[in-house]
Amino acid sequence: MREMDIELNSILVDTYHYILKMEETQKKYTRTKLSFRDRNALELIEGSDNGKRISDIAEFLKISKPSATSVIKKLAKLGFVEKSPDGSDERTTYAKITKRGRLMCAYQRQYRNSMALNVADTLTGEEYEGFKKGLRNLNMFFEESIEHTEKRGKNR
Repeated sequence: MREMDIELNSILVDTYHYILKMEETQKKYTRTKLSFRDRNALELIEGSDNGKRISDIAEFLKISKPSATSVIKKLAKLGFVEKSPDGSDERTTYAKITKRGRLMCAYQRQYRNSMALNVADTLTGEEYEGFKKGLRNLNMFFEESIEHTEKRGKNR
């Protein structure tokens, strides 16, 4: 491995650990106790006027329907969403955002915007474009890795 690659690997490992630590810290020191998965579900629901079906949430988060049901139960218990049955199909449940849920989403956006501005303000235009390209490539790597792992898991 080249020295540059070793340094990049170290930075990526540190970033991953900081993300995990941030999630742990937020869960420990805030009243909401939300994981990143919970927050992602909440934002998905916020983006829909009529709410989201549990199956849609499961698909978006790439988790099972029972796991998505647990996420929604937690969000409902905390007052961020309301569950409501589909009038035409009793088996289908919708999760709709509450005012408290909208406030949480606004807080999340503010935090992420602050993070992005903090990074962007330290970069030149060329560095900024390179950074975005690198993050897109990292996301593509993760997406391909997930797909590969899922295919291998299904073939077992």
